Amino acid sequence: MDLPTDCHRRIGLFGGSFDPIHKGHLAIGRVALGQSRLDRVIFMVARQSPLKGEAGADANARLAMTRLACAGEAAFEVSDREFARRGPSYTIDTINELQQVHRDCEIVLILGSDSLVLFPRWHCAAEILQLAEVIVAPRPGVGKEVFDNADWAPLRARAETFKWLSMPVHPASSTEIREKLRKGQMPSNWLPPRVQTYIRDHHLYDREPGN
Repeated sequence: MDLPTDCHRRIGLFGGSFDPIHKGHLAIGRVALGQSRLDRVIFMVARQSPLKGEAGADANARLAMTRLACAGEAAFEVSDREFARRGPSYTIDTINELQQVHRDCEIVLILGSDSLVLFPRWHCAAEILQLAEVIVAPRPGVGKEVFDNADWAPLRARAETFKWLSMPVHPASSTEIREKLRKGQMPSNWLPPRVQTYIRDHHLYDREPGN
């Protein structure tokens, strides 16, 4: 469910495949709320990511896990807004839609630093930086040096406006979690209990995609 039209002033938009959502995602949402003065964080589950390969779990399963993980977090909202679109989920379209619905709100885009590597290849990347404030959460092995990459040359001036969250780097990654699950290991220290139960009950990630 999306926020009502008389929403709070600053909305954090945290998009991703969440395949699966893990404790690191939740930690980023909580820190962003406090450090960036957000009134709400929307976890926007992508139906199909433009720059990623085949998902490990289908869209509805990823949405269900995200809802389970965010249950009880009063300032977290989970949205399936991107499910209504055909084709890949483009962040620029989501931002434009949210600004139409929530005209009096500021949209703040939340990114993990690992997403910055590919950000210059995002659809309408320069326009995104004009429409939304960007805050970045540190992820393993990726710091501000990412802006030195040649791909960032056209956007480098705007990168100076990015605000980095001050928080420990959470070791969890969805890729590593999927690999462990395919080996029959449950990384319980990285996954919320309700997500663990959902994965077990639905036999998710038991095999490699396509097998």
